[in-house]
Parts: sequence; structure tokens; C-alpha cells
Amino acid sequence: MSNPLTAKDASITDQEMNPYGPPVAEPAPPRRVVRRGLSTRLYVYVVVEIGGVLVNIAAIAGFGRASLASLLMFARLAPFLLRLGWLQRLWESLPPGRQVVRGRPMSGRQAAWRNLIPIYNVYWMFVVYPGLCDAVNGMLGKKGRPRTAPATLGVVCSAAGLVSSLVQQLGAFTDVPAGAAVELVMNSGISLLWIVFMVGVEHSLSQARGKKVG
Repeated sequence: MSNPLTAKDASITDQEMNPYGPPVAEPAPPRRVVRRGLSTRLYVYVVVEIGGVLVNIAAIAGFGRASLASLLMFARLAPFLLRLGWLQRLWESLPPGRQVVRGRPMSGRQAAWRNLIPIYNVYWMFVVYPGLCDAVNGMLGKKGRPRTAPATLGVVCSAAGLVSSLVQQLGAFTDVPAGAAVELVMNSGISLLWIVFMVGVEHSLSQARGKKVG
């Protein structure tokens, strides 16, 4: 026996076939997935930092330090530029009302690339990284979450980088450079501090964008 329902009839819902029956619940809309992983920029930064450490180890071990000179320069410059790109991107992702430094509106480009101004950048790095954490902590406080963005660690990272630069410059002027192994340990420690700081900021920002607790 043939099916009495045609293709057109098959699209009729149960509610339409029995209007006196109990109401049928509408399907729930698809749940919006919130991405909580670390950014691609941060992963690239970590890979470059690790690569820089490996290049320095190879140079110290005597594997063609002269041929590695360009790679050593890249290993010192690339993390700094990547960190500025990360800062700009993260700053631009903040709500417009949070893109402020000491009461003044600041674009992501201004916040990041002021670190390239000689002498002024010594002051600016102690302002912009804690300022980023303050903005994220303000978002966390508004949602009733603990203020976990590591502002103090941002100051420590900036201070450690400044001390490292001064030590290297002092060694160049006094002809008593720090030992290669000491320099490697110092720079590796600073790289680790920056990675911990950047991961902490991204994690806190992810929490700030989530739903309010309880």
C-alpha cells in the first residue's frame, strides 16, 4: 500500500497535524562557541624565543658563530617586534572604553610602537604593559571575577630587559663583556618571564570575556 503522505505533506510538523496536542518546543539555537585558547601570535612568539635560545647554544658550542651572526641578530630582534605586534593586537581587542593610558585614549598602534622611540621607550614600557593589565583587570572586576592580569610581572619583565641591555652596553664600553653562557642564561630567563606574562594576560582576558560567575 502506498504512503498517503506526499513529499509536501512530509514537511508538516506534528503541531500542524494535531493543533489540539501539547505544544512542541522549538529547537534551541546553536550555542556560540567562545575560543579560549592562546593566540597564534603568542605561539609564534614562543617558537621564535625557543629558536633563539637554540641558536645561542649552537654559537656558544662553536658551531660556526660567524655564520650564525645573522641568525643571532634575528634571534634578538624578532621577539621584540613580535611582542609589539602581540601588544597592538591585544590592545585593539579591548573594548573602546578600556583603550586608555592614564586617562588618555590610546590606539593599539600608539600603545605598541611608542616602544620604538629611543629613550622614551624606557619610560613607556613601564607604562603600557601594566596599563594593559589594568584594562583587563577592570573588565574582570566588572564581571565579578578575580583581577588576575599580572601587572607586577609586566614591570618585572620590563626592568629585567632594561638591566640586561645595560649590562650588555656596559660590557661593550668597558671591553669586559659578560660571558656568553651568563648572557644566554640571563636572556633565557627574561624570555621565560615574558612568555609567562603574555600567557597570563591572554588567560585573564579570556576569563574577562566569559560569563559572569554565579
